[in-house]
Amino acid sequence: MRSWSAIFAATLLVLSAMAVAGRDGRQSLSVIWERDLGKLIHESPGAGAHHHAVFELKISDDDRWIGVDVVADRTTMWEGQHHHLLLLPLNSINNAFEQYEFQQSRGSEEDFFLSGDGGLVLIQHGPAIRLEDRRLHSSCSLFPADVSEVLSPGGFMNEGLFVATRWYPRSVHASARYEVYEPDCKLVGAWELKGGNPATTWPGEGHLFIRRYMTGTTWETLLVEWPSWKTINRWSFEKGGLVADAGRVLCGMFLSDHFQCRDMATEAPLANPLVVHYGKPMSTSRSGTLAFGTDWFALWKPFTEGEHWAHVKRQVLWDFRSGAVVDSWVPESQNGDPSSLRSMGPAIRPFPFMCSLSSTGAFLVEGGNE
Repeated sequence: MRSWSAIFAATLLVLSAMAVAGRDGRQSLSVIWERDLGKLIHESPGAGAHHHAVFELKISDDDRWIGVDVVADRTTMWEGQHHHLLLLPLNSINNAFEQYEFQQSRGSEEDFFLSGDGGLVLIQHGPAIRLEDRRLHSSCSLFPADVSEVLSPGGFMNEGLFVATRWYPRSVHASARYEVYEPDCKLVGAWELKGGNPATTWPGEGHLFIRRYMTGTTWETLLVEWPSWKTINRWSFEKGGLVADAGRVLCGMFLSDHFQCRDMATEAPLANPLVVHYGKPMSTSRSGTLAFGTDWFALWKPFTEGEHWAHVKRQVLWDFRSGAVVDSWVPESQNGDPSSLRSMGPAIRPFPFMCSLSSTGAFLVEGGNE
């Protein structure tokens, strides 16, 4: 087993069009390149020895750039954890890359977003949001109005505008404020919604996906149009999820303990003979019909409060429309203390390599330490 100080592997895979002769006649994934990111990361002067783990992976919609979020400091839980964000070209195996630094924010579901061409990078930096404009080599930041307000990034609606939500998670009935900004952090529009949670962008320009608390255990999900702020669709889903098939499908956990994909027009789960328990880490192709999920086995530890014995049985790539499995494998595991990833799996000892699908499903990027 190689130590972190010696190797950090991020393996990029491309789907093969040819079936492999073998069990179940499944197709394979062919490796394009493998990179030792440990040789690329620039540590700050005086930084002590520490382990790393891959926390999040994303590919720009044009399949040109890979964003790799690396947890770089596990001495603190959530707030205060230091992260490296590496941006690498997908089609090159040279050492060209860019690196950004940020501190993790408590409760942040996504730490960064890439614009469609990777020219803009939106980062959650502690309580603030930072926009890095790689085209103009400039940056700007937004800050919460007070200590109770939480500022959450929501991604890009097109190549110029990004979304931020100002909300109060400790007060479910408080109004959330949704703001749209230009790349220089100039506000161009805002809207408030009582009970609203952070917004994320929807495939296509000018749409926001918003979860809203109603009352008791009742939630709804809204699709809101920009710049009119008109609600153009409404669903009774309790939880959000991952957009797929150009906005026609939403995949996630919902009220079950296994990965589901739902038709947004009918709200009905897609018929799927494949059962993937828990699912995380999971990913979908935003404009395609592929989904990736992690199938866990978990068993409650008697006489404990929510602790489980758990391990990953497999990771699966499949077509959620047909149910056909493209490939399935037993993943490698990340080494070191898994505390920084605890919210992402049932009982994470050890936690598997992270994976992410490109928008079209043509590429799968995998990363972790080993």
